Amino acid sequence: MTVPLPRYEVAIYFIIYGVFLLYGIANIFSLRNDLIANTQYSFTSGWSIIGRKRDDSNDEWENFKLFLWRNFSWYFAHISLTEACRFLEPTLIPVAHSVLGLAFILATYQTQTVLTILCQLLTFYLVSRYFRKSIVWALACIWIAVINILKNSSKLYQHDTYVEYYEMLIALSWCILKCLSFCLSKIRHRDDDKLIGSFNLVNYFGYCLYFPTFICGPFMIYERYKGCISNSVATIEELEYRAKSLLRNGARIIGWLLFTDFALHFIYVFYLEQNITVVKSLNPWALYGFGYLMGQFFHCHYVVSYGIGITMAKFDRMDPPSQPKCIGRIHFYSDMWKYFDQGLYEFLFIYIYCSLCSKTGPRYKKVFASIVTFIFIFIWHGFYDYVLIWTVLNFVCLSVENVFKYFVKTAFYANLVRNFNFKNQKRIYALIGSQIFIPSSISNFYFFAGVDVGNYFMQRTYQSGLFNYLALSVCCYCIFQSAEFINEYDSHGIRSV
Repeated sequence: MTVPLPRYEVAIYFIIYGVFLLYGIANIFSLRNDLIANTQYSFTSGWSIIGRKRDDSNDEWENFKLFLWRNFSWYFAHISLTEACRFLEPTLIPVAHSVLGLAFILATYQTQTVLTILCQLLTFYLVSRYFRKSIVWALACIWIAVINILKNSSKLYQHDTYVEYYEMLIALSWCILKCLSFCLSKIRHRDDDKLIGSFNLVNYFGYCLYFPTFICGPFMIYERYKGCISNSVATIEELEYRAKSLLRNGARIIGWLLFTDFALHFIYVFYLEQNITVVKSLNPWALYGFGYLMGQFFHCHYVVSYGIGITMAKFDRMDPPSQPKCIGRIHFYSDMWKYFDQGLYEFLFIYIYCSLCSKTGPRYKKVFASIVTFIFIFIWHGFYDYVLIWTVLNFVCLSVENVFKYFVKTAFYANLVRNFNFKNQKRIYALIGSQIFIPSSISNFYFFAGVDVGNYFMQRTYQSGLFNYLALSVCCYCIFQSAEFINEYDSHGIRSV
């Protein structure tokens, strides 16, 4: 459906989309002083140049910034050590990553944390020697269970070591994916004499303890990490090019970090996520503006946190996953999985989904593979009710989306729309697709803000009368058409007529 719509029509879609978002955001912006006056907990002091308090309600964002501030020097140490090895003896690059990673955890964390991380890494490496997928996955299940027990046993750590406890859980969760990627790739290449040698202990530790992605992510499959080993030869000219790219991308990431913190002086979206009473008082414009802002702040967070790891990995001559795609351009939920967290998507697709079904296999196997994949998503994120609801809704919405995409390719659908021209077919396509977009978006609100907020969005969306739903549907239809236009333009350079 690449026939362009009239230019004026596309302009109308973008205008309605923009008005919907700007007015909704303005409603949230107008609450800023009332929220400060009535909040039960004081916000933190903001930037002195602004003279306002800043929303510090999101522990994940605050701990991430604290991690950067405390460990900024380790990034310089990583760059210096890696580049020294690249010019002196490139084969030592994984050794450098292993040594630096070990030095970091030894210098930063208490003994029990260090032993827990090393125990996880060593147990996976030992079972990889048996070349049995069943054993590897059984061990992964054990470690996921351990992590979930630790998540509910925060009393094991004193209050002053909560940040360490939090970072340990993140590190263990990332390392499960890394260990699985290494072990399963090793099993896959066990008969390849040229490749099996790269699956050694040094490379394994270098991969799992690779500092730029150890806490902040993103996840990279082992094949991506090996790029720093195979692309080891460097020249001064090539180093200058990589250094300029590092500085340029680093400045962009710092800019996004500062912008996000600046916005939190005026838009208290993190506080609203935790205050269902205030959320219930929002008018429809403010409510859906709040929903959009939750997604955008979530996106900004991962543009910064993932962006650091991606930028450093590119500097180290790897081919890391792409940056998270802006949610404002995503109208199919399958694209959210593919393009927001590409590293996690690759893991799920390669090591779970494709291992259970083939592209030409029967449909029931694909459904089973999808169910197993989403079960893993649930247990890896944690046994929480909001994660369960989010996971189930994800599966249902993706299944409905796949049925929809299959349906529009059938002869039956072609016969239904045969009397419509291609432009009208495109409008019908968006009309149906936008109805899938609505619950798909709400499913994310469970993940962002929990069960109460997610349930309230569902209630306001589907139980507030026909007029309210029609107004929302019109806005979502315009969002869908706008996203379709942007994607088609990016892919094919299509312009409106």
